[in-house]
Amino acid sequence: MTEDEVIKGSLWQVTVYAAFQRAKVYSRDASDSDKKGIKDLLRKEIDEKLKNYANPVAEDLHMSSISSIANAINKNWSAALLDDEIPIGVVQKAFNLYLKFMWCLKEIPEPPHCPLDKVIIDKLAPTHRKSWTKIRDIETYNILVAELRKLAGSRSLAVWELETYEKP
Repeated sequence: MTEDEVIKGSLWQVTVYAAFQRAKVYSRDASDSDKKGIKDLLRKEIDEKLKNYANPVAEDLHMSSISSIANAINKNWSAALLDDEIPIGVVQKAFNLYLKFMWCLKEIPEPPHCPLDKVIIDKLAPTHRKSWTKIRDIETYNILVAELRKLAGSRSLAVWELETYEKP
C-alpha cells in the first residue's frame, strides 16, 4: 500500500464515521453485510464522481452528483435502508467531507459546497435549522445551501466553513 493510499483510506474511514455516526440509516433487518455493502457502494460512487472534480465543478453538477449517489444506493440497497432510502443529508455529508479532505490535500480544486452538519447548520437562523441527518431530499438541502451562502457573503462556502467551523 502506498502512502497516498494509506492517507486516503484513513480519510475515508473518518468520512464514513462522520456521515453515519449520528444518522439512522439502516432498516431493522439490515445485516452487517448489508451495511458494508452500502458503505462500499458509497465509496465506489464517490470515487467515480471524484473524477469530475479535477477541475472546478458547477453547482448544478454537484447537486446532481449528490442525487446520483443517493439514487444508486437506494436502487441497490432499499431493503436495508430505513424508509427504503438513504437520507440526502448523509450522502452530502460523506461526499462534501471527502471533497473537503481532497481539496485540503490539494488533490482537487475548491469544491462548491462544504459539509452540512450540526455545527454549520446551527449557524443559521433558528427558522432555517434542520438536522442534517433528517434531510431527505435535494430541495431541502438546496435551501440550506442558499441560506449558508448568505452567511458566507463574498466567500465561497468551502472557505467560509474552514474559517468558521469551530468559532462560536
